[in-house]
Amino acid sequence: MLGFLRSKYYEARDILDEVRRTHPADSTPVPREDGYETIPESPDLTSPEHTSHGVAEIEALATAWSTRTLYIGYVLVFVIFFVNSLQQQTTSSLNPYVYSAFTDHSLIATTNVLTSIIGGVSKLPIAKLIDIWGRPEGFSVMVGLCTLGLVLMALCRNIETYIAAQIIYWVGYNGMDYVLHVFLSDTTELLNRGFVYGMASFPYVATTFAGPAAAQVFYQNDALWWGFGTFAILTPVVTAPLLILLWNTRRKAQSEGLIKGGRTRRSWMHSIIHYAIEFDPIGMILITAGFVLVLLPLTLATSGNNMWGTSLAERWMAPDIIAMIVLGVICVVCFVYWERNGALVCLIPYSRLKDPTLLGACILACALFLSF
Repeated sequence: MLGFLRSKYYEARDILDEVRRTHPADSTPVPREDGYETIPESPDLTSPEHTSHGVAEIEALATAWSTRTLYIGYVLVFVIFFVNSLQQQTTSSLNPYVYSAFTDHSLIATTNVLTSIIGGVSKLPIAKLIDIWGRPEGFSVMVGLCTLGLVLMALCRNIETYIAAQIIYWVGYNGMDYVLHVFLSDTTELLNRGFVYGMASFPYVATTFAGPAAAQVFYQNDALWWGFGTFAILTPVVTAPLLILLWNTRRKAQSEGLIKGGRTRRSWMHSIIHYAIEFDPIGMILITAGFVLVLLPLTLATSGNNMWGTSLAERWMAPDIIAMIVLGVICVVCFVYWERNGALVCLIPYSRLKDPTLLGACILACALFLSF
């Protein structure tokens, strides 16, 4: 299988090289006076140094942002963070009433485990997605998922639909939060980044109190489901101006020659193989399964007293807990081996993992989340 993918990858690369040689005006980057090079609009046309389309695009778009446009973008991002935090505080306060309506309080802990783990491990695929497609496309998908989850919660009539809606919602919500933070990182200097990140968290000062109060108003007025429906309407309305700004900035970059449109000449089969290689599905499955199989038993074991009526020691010694942890560790080890020896395009460059600064930041972030 690996040999087949390698042969198809090199075949597709040869086709692209031939297109670049025969159509230099359509696909060859043209240096600009300001030192930037035009990048292809289509993500099918990758740069010689294998820079992801989303990364190359945001580097080029950095010169298309005017100071006024950036300030408008920051205000819109702050408004989105405010609405998202109010939404999260309100809907989480409504959750117990929903389970009470369905007479399934026992599923609260299970749903919390599923949503927290799936929402957490989804950030790695989201990061790869926005690097391949671009920030506007990734943010649009995340807004769609978040809105879909809220709509399903507002319309659900059974607990199964509500749990599925919660999972979709948290993937979209965490994805929106991640893409917005990446946007702030892309458009700010390192000196000001800490202040900007702090401003992004500032809305929680108000919504921590306003969210539960809003949930109480919805419940007391027999408008439980409208608590979700209200934010299903607000979310696309509030995010639309930023999406319009992102797409308009891209069009401006195209008109200035920073992004050069181009059509790929490869067949649909070559495109499928290209994206399969770029996304590294084998590595993605291994690392995602590894995280889930390690994090899930840790959560189940520590909540064993409430969910199974057994002691903490008995839960840690349970065969299912041990098996999941062992399988999770094996998946992580296989992921490292695959990235070093099998992956044509690494999901996580091995050289980055040896960077002590990056490694220390990851360990610090892990310790921070363990404190919760």
